[in-house]
Amino acid sequence: YVVCASNARGKDACDYTCDGTNDQSEIQSAIDAANALPNGGKVFLSEGDFNISSSIVPKSNVWIQGSGWSTVLLGLSGLSDTAIIQDTTSFSAASPLVNFMLSDLKIDGSSMSRTGYNVGRKGVFVTYLSKVVFRNIYFYNTPATCLGADFFYDGVIDGNIVDTCGTTGQAYNVGSNGIGVGTKGQSSYEDEPLIITNNIAKNVANKGIMLEAQDSATSPRRTIISNNLAYNNKDGFSISGSLYVNFNGNQSWGNTQDGVWVEAGKRNGSALPWT
Repeated sequence: YVVCASNARGKDACDYTCDGTNDQSEIQSAIDAANALPNGGKVFLSEGDFNISSSIVPKSNVWIQGSGWSTVLLGLSGLSDTAIIQDTTSFSAASPLVNFMLSDLKIDGSSMSRTGYNVGRKGVFVTYLSKVVFRNIYFYNTPATCLGADFFYDGVIDGNIVDTCGTTGQAYNVGSNGIGVGTKGQSSYEDEPLIITNNIAKNVANKGIMLEAQDSATSPRRTIISNNLAYNNKDGFSISGSLYVNFNGNQSWGNTQDGVWVEAGKRNGSALPWT
């Protein structure tokens, strides 16, 4: 299914055409239609600006692909406490979001509400994910975390830029990270294999790339964090919620507090094993 922005150059091949107002409606209709196909399907977004006034809801077995960073999902002020793409209620450890991919577009939070601070004003926020890929996305200027994905296993976060994420003055509060992955929620997974690679995190109010424990149970395990760059953040990298982390080929510089921060002894009084 092809969804065209109101300012797309050509619209002859569009299955859905946006009018510049509440463009999430056309995008959601295409997602729902792709999800209803026997084997799922693809939603292709044209170049141009899509004005998003309420959250787009991801569905299993769907690939949402833009035309590159000329495809812009622009979050508007109506997103007062939610993300541009969000679902934190539909999925569970027993029934996660599966076989979903988001790629090749820009998510821009520049027009989202800055009144007060709300941790929900993210670019993406999804809980319970499996076999999910986020690739080649430029996240820019969200009031809270750019990419939030909690309880994520057998997944990949690859080749993204998270830039100017979070709100000044929130560096020591919840949220305002670049890539933030919450690990081991109650009744979640003991193994959460995840690869975070080839990303750039810059100008982030809190932590550029972060694993964060979500409860006091036994830590999840087996994350690879490789070949990422983190600069001009508060902390470059932060690990407080995973065991057996393979951390290699990363660079961190120009951050105001720590380049790499590890909270040893977070789990059951034991240091976090690294490989």
